Amino acid sequence: MMSSAHLGATLIGPEVDLVTTFLKSATGKKELVMHPVLPTPTGSTPQPWLL
Repeated sequence: MMSSAHLGATLIGPEVDLVTTFLKSATGKKELVMHPVLPTPTGSTPQPWLL
C-alpha cells in the first residue's frame, strides 16, 4: 500500500520479501558517540564564526 501511495508502483512477491528483510534488519540503534571534554572558555577565548 505504501509503495503505491509514495511511489505510484505496486510491489510483487520477491520485492515485498526484499523490503520486509530490509525493514527487519533496521534496529534503529545508533553507536555511542563520545564527545571530547573541552576546556572552560575564558574572557580571551575567541567566539565561533557562525555562517
